[in-house]
Order: sequence, then structure tokens, then C-alpha cells
Amino acid sequence: MNITYPSNLYREEEVLNMWKETYGETKLPRSQRPVSKYSINDTLHLIALDGDKIAGYTGWADNGSYSFTAGIYVHETYKKKNIANRLMASRLKKIGNKPIVASFAENYNENSRWVQAWKRRGWIPNPSDDEIPNGIPQEVIDYEKGRPKLFAVYSPNAINKAWNILKPYSDTELLVFMEN
Repeated sequence: MNITYPSNLYREEEVLNMWKETYGETKLPRSQRPVSKYSINDTLHLIALDGDKIAGYTGWADNGSYSFTAGIYVHETYKKKNIANRLMASRLKKIGNKPIVASFAENYNENSRWVQAWKRRGWIPNPSDDEIPNGIPQEVIDYEKGRPKLFAVYSPNAINKAWNILKPYSDTELLVFMEN
């Protein structure tokens, strides 16, 4: 298994077609699922490949002054291989200096391992008004607060950026990096 992370950006339709071709599974487009209305228009995606097979993908919608995540998926075959971490870090790098909003699936709460992992990367679940980064419109926050799902915000400050550069790597990879 040799996982690669192309820097190309893909549209949602392309990613869903790759997924169907590889696994025979049809995934509904975001516009047909109960996701945030701020995460469905013109989403861009990054992928992870194992040869010519898609192993995972992540996406986001660029909404001008901020971005909104558009999910992260790793096929069951590739779980626990650090793919999600690397895709998340690549997504943050592509988004750049914009604040970001993320909405979690209904089965996640602030104590779930997945949400805790996001918190360690600098995300703030269900933020108070003074924790909202500049650039995210109040109407977006009000909308997310009115939904039954947990949401989080991310500010691209220096500490969060540094942590997200290091987080995708295993302890062994970091030791090798530090020795060189």
C-alpha cells in the first residue's frame, strides 16, 4: 500500500464518481443530504490514492471571507492509517488564512474521540460569541446554533497552524524529521 496525496483539486461529482468506480458504492451529493447549507455550493476536494484507487477524500466550500468543511471520508479498508489526519492538514493548508466552520454528524458530541481530536488541532466546538473568528458572518453562526448538530470554528492563528503542520505525522516520522 503506497498512499499518495495529489495536490489537484476535484469537484464533488468527480470524487463521488471515483468512489463509485472503486467501491461500487453510491454516495449522495451534499445537496441531497442533511448537511449545512453553507457546505454544499461549489465544494472543492482533495483525495488520497492507493495506486489508482481512491482511499479517502475531504472537501470544503469557499464562502468568501471564510470556508466551511465538506466532510472527510476514508474507506474502511484504509482506516487507522493516518489518512484522515493528512487529508485534514492538506485541506487546512489549501484553505490558507481564512477562518473555517465545520459541522459534525449527529452521532458526535464534545466528548467523542473524533471531536477531541479536532479540539487538539485548535478547533472550538460550539463556540461562544467571543470565540468566533473574524470573517465568519453572524448569520452562519446563528444558523449553525439552530441546528441539532455540533459545530466548531477554527482560527488560522500561528499556534493552530504550527500544530496542524506536525499533527498528521506519526511520532516515528517526527523523530526522523527532527534528526535530519
